Parts: sequence; C-alpha cells; structure tokens
Amino acid sequence: MAQEEEVLGKAYDSRLMKRLLQYLRPYKWPVGISLVSILIKAVADVLGPYLVAIEIDRYLVPVPRSTPFDSFLSANPYVGIAQIAAMYVGLIALGFLLDYLQTYFMQWAGQMVMFDLRKQIFRHLQHMHIGFYDKNPVGRLVTRVTSDV
Repeated sequence: MAQEEEVLGKAYDSRLMKRLLQYLRPYKWPVGISLVSILIKAVADVLGPYLVAIEIDRYLVPVPRSTPFDSFLSANPYVGIAQIAAMYVGLIALGFLLDYLQTYFMQWAGQMVMFDLRKQIFRHLQHMHIGFYDKNPVGRLVTRVTSDV
C-alpha cells in the first residue's frame, strides 16, 4: 500500500477549501440562486407560525393589537381564517418550490464541478510520461479519476 494512502489529513483544511471553491466560480449564478432560495425559505418557514399566531390573536382569542396583515384580513372570522389558511398553504407551496430550486441548482453545480475536476485530472494524466504508468497501477489511477473525485 502506498504511503500517501496511509496518511490522514486534518478534518478541515482552509487552503484545500480555497482551491476547491475556485471550481465553483464558473457556476456562481446557480450557487447564488440556491443560497437566495435558502434564505427566502427560512423566512417562509418563520412566517408559518406567525400566521397561526395572528389567526389565534385576531379570531380565536381576540387580543387588541395591530399586525402587518390587518389591511389584508377580513373582519369576519370565517373569511379571515380562510384567508390565513390560504396564505399558509401558499407559504407551504412556496417552500416546496424553493426547496426544489435550491436542491436542483446546488446538485447541478456540484455535478458540474466534479465533471470539471475529472476533466482536469484526465487531461493531467494524458500529459504524464509513459514511465509514470509503469510505476503506478492503472486500476488505482482509474479509481482516482472516477470515484475519488
């Protein structure tokens, strides 16, 4: 077994992370969309319980206080509860959409980064001298290019 396989590195290496993050540079838009959708999803997740609190305070156990939704909500309790329920369902649908966008774009960017890294490794192996392949088992090299990336 080769010496380089026996040496284990530390859990987090900032220099290695900087090198790997350089591969994300061509895909900054998909990563940005993914990060923005995570932030909006976090806000949507917090708004759900807030809507329930408004429903309870305004219609079920009335408490005299104003909310940002007062101009949108009906004074009729049945209509107001239905409006809040519709907003809650809309928040859930928005959450599903944002989760989908975040997952899709982050997965796509990750796959593209791995593809670029594999292409770079393959290109590097193509330029190696013939003696390199005599010293290193080809199976290990193929495994490094395909699986270890």
